[in-house]
Amino acid sequence: MALRPDNWGQTDYLGQWFVEMGNSGQQTRRHGVRSMVMLTVWEIWKERNNRVFNKINRTPEQVFSEVQDEARVWIRAGNKGVEMVLPSPAQLPGVAPFGPIV
Repeated sequence: MALRPDNWGQTDYLGQWFVEMGNSGQQTRRHGVRSMVMLTVWEIWKERNNRVFNKINRTPEQVFSEVQDEARVWIRAGNKGVEMVLPSPAQLPGVAPFGPIV
């Protein structure tokens, strides 16, 4: 799977890493990788804003969980690429499978 660090190329620049990640594999998987990278960066940015402006801190595990939760929403909305690259809840210890949207 492209999202595993052992599959990453060596680079000193985030932009180059993103391009390399998004250009490997078949088209649907590339779209999924790009979506997951953007989603992860977005959640980190939101965490940064919460810390700076709201004085609210979450643990890295909580941020990671939020990325996964949001990715599952994208999957339910029909994003096939994210579905290809996101590990199923059974593959992640301590993560409950997702159910219907409430």
